Amino acid sequence: MFAQQSGKASHRPRRLAMVVVIALWLVGPIVGTPGVADAAPVLLDISPLSGKAAQLTFDLIDGDGGMNTSAMIAAVATDGVLGAASSVGGVSGGPLPAAVTLSDTDFLNTFMQGITLGTFFGFDVSLTVNPAPQAGPPDSFAFFLLNGAGTASLVTTDLLGDAIALADLGGDNAGVLTLAGSITPKAIPAPMTLGLLVLGLSMALWQRSRPARA
Repeated sequence: MFAQQSGKASHRPRRLAMVVVIALWLVGPIVGTPGVADAAPVLLDISPLSGKAAQLTFDLIDGDGGMNTSAMIAAVATDGVLGAASSVGGVSGGPLPAAVTLSDTDFLNTFMQGITLGTFFGFDVSLTVNPAPQAGPPDSFAFFLLNGAGTASLVTTDLLGDAIALADLGGDNAGVLTLAGSITPKAIPAPMTLGLLVLGLSMALWQRSRPARA
């Protein structure tokens, strides 16, 4: 919802409300073996963006080179109008509101679907994780809200790459979903190609998960 202030109208940036913030917890896998995390619901109040064209963008980055993680998006709820979908890499199912699964068959695995935004958007996400110690960067999952052309984020957040949700799928924090605590609509920058945007977001996520050098 819009930030409100008593008295005169505020000129501060309008913020979106994250309605539900739930962490994912592993369900009983033995350390060192793949496991499935509980499905976590994510619900966004996006009323300040109602009527805008957008691209719902889900990424799974394969950091460890193995095929051992996945993310399933299901139980989609929105009063917006869903449009055409596209994908890159290991994606099956869909389009939304049908369930979509991203698997780490390629370095970059992306599902995008157009939407004319309403006042809310929600989904459940279930992650298959690999909590074994990682020799390299762990796989990672992210959700972004891009403009209608898929060329830039519609919002500014406090997460890397203006993501709305991020999760490592390997290592000590495997399966813990971090949701943005601050989401602010922003002006659309000069156009850039979708390929450059996706590559930039992917490299940022990969750089985030690399172990620090001694």
